Amino acid sequence: MRFCAAGLVGRLQIGMTGLGTVLLVASLRGRYGLAGEVAAAGSAGYALVSPLVAQLADRFGQGRVLPPLMLLYGVSTVGLIACAHLRAPGWALMGRSGLAGAATPQLGSMVRARWSALLGGSPLLQAAFSLESVADEVLFVAGPVLVTLLATEISRRRGWRWRRPRAWPARCYWPCSVPPNLRRARPVRRAARRPLRARQP
Repeated sequence: MRFCAAGLVGRLQIGMTGLGTVLLVASLRGRYGLAGEVAAAGSAGYALVSPLVAQLADRFGQGRVLPPLMLLYGVSTVGLIACAHLRAPGWALMGRSGLAGAATPQLGSMVRARWSALLGGSPLLQAAFSLESVADEVLFVAGPVLVTLLATEISRRRGWRWRRPRAWPARCYWPCSVPPNLRRARPVRRAARRPLRARQP
C-alpha cells in the first residue's frame, strides 16, 4: 500500500494543472487567450509523449524511467514560472509548458500496473482498480477547488506553484517503493490472435 499512497499524493496535480496554469499566466500577462494556449500546450505535450514514456517504463522498469523524468519535469516547471515572471514571449511559455506536460509522470497508469503484477488472477484486483478509479475522481474534483481557493484567497502565483512541490516528494519516493518482484522490467506478453472463422449458414 505504500506505492498506492505515494501515487495518490503524486497525482494531486492532475486536477490543478490546467486551471493553475491559466490563473498564473492570466494574472501576470492579463491575457486569457494566451493563458489557454499555454495550458493547451501542456496537454498536447502530455498526449504526444505519454505513449513513449509508457513503452520505456515497460521496457526498462518504472524505477529507471521516473528519476530522469522527474528531473526534466522539475526543470521545465521552474522554467515556466520564470518565463511567466519575466514576461517572456508566448512561444517561450508554450514551449516550457509543452515540455512540462511531456515530462509529467503517469502515476495513474503505473500504479495500476503494479496492482496487476501484485494481484494478477486474484478477485481483489478489481477492488484495487475500483479504489484507484475513486481516487482519480476525488483528485479531479478536489484539485480545481483547491487551486482556485489558493489563487483567489492567497495568491494566484502561489496557487500554481503549490500544486507541484506537494507532488514532488511522493514522486521522488515512488521509484523507491517498487516491490522486489517488480524492480526488473518484464516483457509484456500479448495473447495470440485467433483467425476469424466464417459463420456456418
